[in-house]
Amino acid sequence: MWTYQYFQNHETNRIIYLRFGLIILSAILLIITLIAYLRQRNNSKNRELLIIFILSTLLFVTVQTGHWQETRTGFNNSNQVVRFMQSVAKAQHTTPGKIATNQQNLSSGMIVKVGTNFYSVKFNNDASISSYELTKTALINSKISYDPK
Repeated sequence: MWTYQYFQNHETNRIIYLRFGLIILSAILLIITLIAYLRQRNNSKNRELLIIFILSTLLFVTVQTGHWQETRTGFNNSNQVVRFMQSVAKAQHTTPGKIATNQQNLSSGMIVKVGTNFYSVKFNNDASISSYELTKTALINSKISYDPK
């Protein structure tokens, strides 16, 4: 199960910063090589380095664009789950830290643990998921593992 804390921490992703750092580093090297090439156009080494840095920068930007779209979707899902958990905590008169879910996305049929109780969740059919219904449920397998993050 994933806890409220997991969804709070899920929003920071060091790999995103690393990829942006690679793009910036590659762009800086590209500019330096471009300046060196423009000063000495006859030097084939600078021309080859310029081509390598242009291609590597384009590769990093392309890969990062795809990952950024996936990450943005993940952030949106995390934000929805956090808002849902806060709403459940308020309705159940508890803190969000005592709530966990069995899914990372909101969907009907997900299980929510509030304290020691388990609830099955049914969401309304509209796209904005503006309401939900909690039904107390029992688990067949009571051994639960929590995400360590």
